[in-house]
Amino acid sequence: MKRLVSLLNIVLVLGLITAGCATTPAVVEKEVEVTVEVEKEVVVEAPMEVEVITATPTPVIVEELPALIPSTTKMLDETMMQYLSISDDGAVLTFSEARPELVSLSEGDIIVSDKTSIAPDGFLRKVTNVSMSGDQVIVETIQATLDEAIEQGTIDFSTVLTPADVGAATQREGVALAKARCAPAFEGFSIVIDTVLEDEDGDLETTDDQIRAKGQIDFVPHFDFKVKIKDFELKQITFVNRTTERVQLELETKVEIVDIHRKVEIAHYSFAPQTIWVGWVPIVITPELAVYVGLDGNVSVGITTSVTQEATLTAGLTYDNGGWSPMDDLQNEFQFAPPSLSTNCGVRVYAGPQLSLLIYGTAGPYGEIDGYLKLAADPLDTPWWKLYGGLKAEVGIEVKVLSHIVASHKDTVIDYEKILAQAESFTPTHTPDPTPTPTPTPCTSIWWPPRCWPWWLWIVALLVGLGILGSLFGEE
Repeated sequence: MKRLVSLLNIVLVLGLITAGCATTPAVVEKEVEVTVEVEKEVVVEAPMEVEVITATPTPVIVEELPALIPSTTKMLDETMMQYLSISDDGAVLTFSEARPELVSLSEGDIIVSDKTSIAPDGFLRKVTNVSMSGDQVIVETIQATLDEAIEQGTIDFSTVLTPADVGAATQREGVALAKARCAPAFEGFSIVIDTVLEDEDGDLETTDDQIRAKGQIDFVPHFDFKVKIKDFELKQITFVNRTTERVQLELETKVEIVDIHRKVEIAHYSFAPQTIWVGWVPIVITPELAVYVGLDGNVSVGITTSVTQEATLTAGLTYDNGGWSPMDDLQNEFQFAPPSLSTNCGVRVYAGPQLSLLIYGTAGPYGEIDGYLKLAADPLDTPWWKLYGGLKAEVGIEVKVLSHIVASHKDTVIDYEKILAQAESFTPTHTPDPTPTPTPTPCTSIWWPPRCWPWWLWIVALLVGLGILGSLFGEE
């Protein structure tokens, strides 16, 4: 019986010692740092090669025809012009002296004038009524056309526009003519851009809610305008815009706007009227040049990017044998800075010149060239962003003063776009989560658990155990 009691005591002491040495598995969820390795985003750049696009029909040669002017076309000389006053709408011509040339005017006659102080753009009018009021001759008119005033003839007008030719200029704040970054002999236009396209609160002093376009446009506008009239009918028209340009555009956004469309005229230049003679009929042509910056699409906060395009192009329209044909030729190259952005967007920013020719102050041919950058981004797509460069050229001809038969026409003769860069996204690789490490229960007393005993208490427990063994095995 004593041996059984002693054996139970030994088991109890060993259990206590074992419990003291064991680790209490109190598992604590520890914050674990997980490393996610993502391969670096790769920007794929388009090759910097010169693009050449040519789809030019055979140029129409406008035949030089000897001028034939009908007797119904009357030119007002300087003497008659000194007696003239013109209504605000240009329809009523009042002469203060009843000269024989004026009194003899009939309904259907065409009155034409060169540029003068009273009519800076000249005029081309068709008589609808002639009346007398005392000594005054009152002539009521409507707009006439060249194919009514000229039986046969050819108009041939070509020129290069330069800043030295500008007669009047208006420029938006932040826009200025500057020295071009091209060759020293460059004589074209060089316009510095720093303009706000959108200001959410309307206060230009607060800049954290704006969309801003920056950059510079260098260009040399050169145009050809030719017209052939035969048998009082417009036979041929050719208008060709030949331009060399360098457009640098930078976009910076600090506001989010959905479906925005802005087109801002940042500069307008007027040139002196020029007279082209067909026989003794003066054709007064006034070049006008406007420069636009525009924005289309959806923008988000924090977008910055830039594209530079150098282009030499021909964009034109030809009317011949009753039909219209485009003329186009383009050589261009790009440079760019990859975009900085963090969310989705789809935006196009463009800038460029629009050249217009006014004939007797009335709309005629025009050509607009827009170099642009386009950014499309969607984090759910692969690649998640793409940067484009492009050029669009539109040419149109208003024939209100050219013909009473041929209809006006316009066409987009160049519409070119190229991917310059794009992002490639890769599937992230995750490091496996580590197994949580068990954390022992902290000691709150030297008596329990036994692993918290000081060294002297271990000695006491050992001596007690040895005494029990001695009493167990020392008896017979």
